[in-house]
Amino acid sequence: MVILGMKEEVLKSEAIWLCTYCYTCQERCPQDVGITDLMFALKNMATREGHMHPSYNAQIGVLSNFGRMYEITDFDNKKREKIGLPPVSNSKEVVNVILEKEELKGAAQ
Repeated sequence: MVILGMKEEVLKSEAIWLCTYCYTCQERCPQDVGITDLMFALKNMATREGHMHPSYNAQIGVLSNFGRMYEITDFDNKKREKIGLPPVSNSKEVVNVILEKEELKGAAQ
């Protein structure tokens, strides 16, 4: 569809955001089409052109606030300590530098 001049329709479509990168379709394709790679490329194009899915905006907001997809609590670090693992440090600043460089920081707002 992109090749046929329907790029905007594809990039604004909800369908490209349904791919979970499980590679099932790619493994089963009798023509060996790299469908998963194509979906990854389409999501990147859509993001670059400002058509990011709202659920991704929410995930970027969580990353920006916590430095990861979920908050590490004292309880989590105590469990880690019990089994001999170091505590998880706050990576919020590092993640925000990456989000800013990728021009995604503002997407969550």
